[in-house]
Amino acid sequence: MRDIGKNIRDLRERKGLTQEAFAEQLFVTRQTVSNYETGRTRPDIEMLMKIAAALEVRVDAVLYGPKVPQSRRAARRRMAAGGCLLALTAGAVAVLHPLARAFAAARYVTVPNDLLSVLLDPAIALLLGWCALQAAGLLLGARPLKERPWVKNARIGLLALLAACAALVCPYVVWALGTLFDWAGTPGGGWTFPAGAFYLALLTPLLRLNFSCPAVYALFGAALWGLGFPRTGGTEKPSGGDVK
Repeated sequence: MRDIGKNIRDLRERKGLTQEAFAEQLFVTRQTVSNYETGRTRPDIEMLMKIAAALEVRVDAVLYGPKVPQSRRAARRRMAAGGCLLALTAGAVAVLHPLARAFAAARYVTVPNDLLSVLLDPAIALLLGWCALQAAGLLLGARPLKERPWVKNARIGLLALLAACAALVCPYVVWALGTLFDWAGTPGGGWTFPAGAFYLALLTPLLRLNFSCPAVYALFGAALWGLGFPRTGGTEKPSGGDVK
């Protein structure tokens, strides 16, 4: 209740009212409204009810502030989960890449570093793009696109594209791991590269992208956020400040 003045100001600005227009609705002077908002004076219970009616909110929203919408709480939880995943992936990259480079320099075997470039570098860029837009959305009050058929189709299409890229890389990853095991002297060698012409035609540009410019995946991550990924399946509940 110490922030009644701030609550009145925030709710008034949210409704797009100036102090003069708000004062007219309350049949008081602009200075009275200013005194309420700065905390110089406090409205009595009758005035609180008038303020709530003018702002189309409940009295408890004036007293304690509007409740945080369920969608915003869910966005914060998603941000926390995405941030943790990003931190873990970035930590793995920061630790493993120097080790892989040192291993390559000492043993002339680049497979560990190649695997990191193919798998973890794109993953961290994808997470970074999504988390950056999620954080910006929370700070600026921005939201993903509203769910429409074309938005849903675009989201499914982008996820399918990323899944196809992962599936395309899988045979290469299996071959690379097998080569690494052979080098380490693990029984069961004889790993051969999946060298079909059609497969190579698809794999080669993807590997070049992953090796040379994994930051492109940050655009995919940002696009996924804009298209509303992940979908929670719930509907937004009205806040205490939006219901009279």
